Amino acid sequence: MRPGGITVIIGFLMLLQSGLLGQGSPARLRCAEVLNNGDVMLHWRSEIVGTGAYAYVLFHSTVRSGPYSRLDSIIDMTTDSYQHANAGAFLNPQYYYMLIYRLSGISAPSDTLSSILLTSSTLDFEIIDLSWNPLLDPLAPYMHPWYLLYREYPPGNWRLVDSTQAVSISHHFWDCNEAADTVRFRIGVRVDEFNFHCESFSNITGYVLRNQSNRYPPVIDSVSIDADGRAIIGWQPGTEPDILGYTIFSVTASNDSIDFVEGRFNTFYTHQPSNACNGPLHYIILSVDSCGNKSPFPFDPVTLLDRPHSTIYLADIQYDPCQMTNTLSWNEYQNFEPPLGYSRVFVSQDNGPFQELANIPAGQSTYVHTGLLPNTYYAYYVRAYSQDNLKTSTSCPRQVRTYNSPSPAFMYTLYATVEDNQQVSIRFYTDTAAHVKAYRILRGTEPGGPYDFVGSVVNQEEVLVSYIDETASVNTTSYYYLVEVIDSCGQSLIITNISRTIFLEIEALETMQNILSWNAYESWSGNVEGYNIYRRLDDNPVLELLQTVGPSVLFYTDDVSSLSFGTCRITYLVEAYEGEGNAYGFRESSFSNEALAEQESKILMPNAIMPRGINNVLKPVSLFVGGQGYEFLVYNRWGQLIFQTSDPDEGWNGTYNGQYVDAGVYVWLIRYRNSLNQVKFQKGNVAVIY
Repeated sequence: MRPGGITVIIGFLMLLQSGLLGQGSPARLRCAEVLNNGDVMLHWRSEIVGTGAYAYVLFHSTVRSGPYSRLDSIIDMTTDSYQHANAGAFLNPQYYYMLIYRLSGISAPSDTLSSILLTSSTLDFEIIDLSWNPLLDPLAPYMHPWYLLYREYPPGNWRLVDSTQAVSISHHFWDCNEAADTVRFRIGVRVDEFNFHCESFSNITGYVLRNQSNRYPPVIDSVSIDADGRAIIGWQPGTEPDILGYTIFSVTASNDSIDFVEGRFNTFYTHQPSNACNGPLHYIILSVDSCGNKSPFPFDPVTLLDRPHSTIYLADIQYDPCQMTNTLSWNEYQNFEPPLGYSRVFVSQDNGPFQELANIPAGQSTYVHTGLLPNTYYAYYVRAYSQDNLKTSTSCPRQVRTYNSPSPAFMYTLYATVEDNQQVSIRFYTDTAAHVKAYRILRGTEPGGPYDFVGSVVNQEEVLVSYIDETASVNTTSYYYLVEVIDSCGQSLIITNISRTIFLEIEALETMQNILSWNAYESWSGNVEGYNIYRRLDDNPVLELLQTVGPSVLFYTDDVSSLSFGTCRITYLVEAYEGEGNAYGFRESSFSNEALAEQESKILMPNAIMPRGINNVLKPVSLFVGGQGYEFLVYNRWGQLIFQTSDPDEGWNGTYNGQYVDAGVYVWLIRYRNSLNQVKFQKGNVAVIY
């Protein structure tokens, strides 16, 4: 106890009994500072000289509600601080108040102050959670109304890093702390009065902290396209104060890094070599802090706010000249925050100003523009809006010129000709500048119709198109052919010439003449210049040109009496050939069917031979008899076969087994095929005379 302490106590008891407690201004205990060893240093405003004060009395308790015991008395009235030794304030809060003894009585007590006990914890050694008991609840008006957080880092360097009106705070340590120093903290409450200043401090607590992560990835606002077709990216600044910059990635299978943007608040980037008009481009960003820590990548699995953003790609416009519509399609913008609200389609006509055409709800990424004008330029772009209208993304413009679907300016059939004597080949010349889906082949037996559909050819944009009609009966009749054009709108039109095949007929007369007749070929631009008449004997692969006649001659007589007796089958073919002056520069030909002359077979045989005389051989003279399957046989009167040959040039000399037969009547039999390839038989008798 300090000197005079007993006197002060006696005086205090006397004042209580006299009712003089609470006289004059109250004691002014202002600060309680916890020292490193757990002692508490108390600070107060000293009494003004001449007030009759003669002692400061301090009271202490380990709980705010008491009981309090006298800690000490100070009779040097110029003293303004006191150190409570062995207070243990780093273990538990300590509570204090003060009285001033004056000659006029005892002052009202000061505010009861608590030493501040600061506790801390950390889970990741990067963020530290701090909490403490209040110095005074609430803080007195003479105190600064905020608790101040001080940090010591690097060692020996204390500085104010944060403040709060609460009794807890979380502090994120952003430094790298490569030396693994302990980072220490304490709480302070300031008192700043006229001619008096002090600060209450808590105990000191600390951990080895270091910046080991970059937890919060940058969030892209939008990705759009500038006037030059380059992708532009905008994002929100990183929330961590030590962000050095941002790495820009193009989202691909390998997520390639394309650039680095320095500076926390540099939040726009133009991808210079990009061409966002050729397809959607996808981007994602990560931040890098001062310790080299990178934010979650490729995106934050918790917030999902940094998912990739893509440019809007307005695909090629699908123009329908039949319906006069433009169909637009694009990829819907994804990952706005807040999400996509709607999109707008803008249109410009003939390079005029762009105007809003349609408002498209979220979830729809196509639009059909109807009521178009022909031969007009239409340009479009799409702009997406977030639900709060604060974020947008715009596509590249896309332009198309409308037109009327062109129908063929011409169609011309080069020829319709019989092929291989069993089908008709048609070839026609087309206008490849027209929009054509297909060609329909029509056939009739009269020029005025009716015409039946026999087949179609899909347009392959070839100048010359061919079709084979395998259903035509070429040896029965002539056919008229038309080609019907089906345009891209499904409309049909017939602008081609009518073509008629040649049908050849043969009349075989008993006078050994064949009468040929045929219809005129129709219809060439250069007209028919003439007809070539060909003849084939038996199976000769070479056709014999018999005659060329003019375009008006449609018949021909062929005298076959001079043909050798070995000839069996005679067929004819007529070829029409075109003259000069075709409007398209062509000069074609067309063949008829190959017609057969059905001449009747004739076999002449002598009725007698003289084996030892002049007429010594029995040999038939045949006309229009085929050699294939030919057989000549001779029998005696008893039906015995005495001669046989399959050679049309061999006859019977009247012998059997090298000996002349007896005179008498013998029977001969000839088997053969006629011009129709039918098997025929002819027999008769011959007399053998000596």
